[in-house]
Amino acid sequence: MLYGCEANILDESGNIDLSIEKQEKLDIIIGSLHDPVVEIGKSLEIYTKMFLKAIDNPNLHILGHIGNPKLHIYEEEIVKKAKDKNILIEINNKSFSVKRK
Repeated sequence: MLYGCEANILDESGNIDLSIEKQEKLDIIIGSLHDPVVEIGKSLEIYTKMFLKAIDNPNLHILGHIGNPKLHIYEEEIVKKAKDKNILIEINNKSFSVKRK
């Protein structure tokens, strides 16, 4: 049995809402951007930077639903770095059911 959780990526430094002590006790951590934790309407650069910096966290294993249509990002840059660091990417089918403008 593995123990894990989905954590919020909080800022442009890639910090998540779990203490280091709690992170180190878990087997799996998914890092995601969620509204209303993250303000909607920021730039692609900011959201992209949040994911890129979170990838540097040695306790993070998976990026959660990077396809959120409310939080635009540069997918290629994130996918490349995730691949280089052996970070998995969760694809959430809800992202495909929302109309995009």
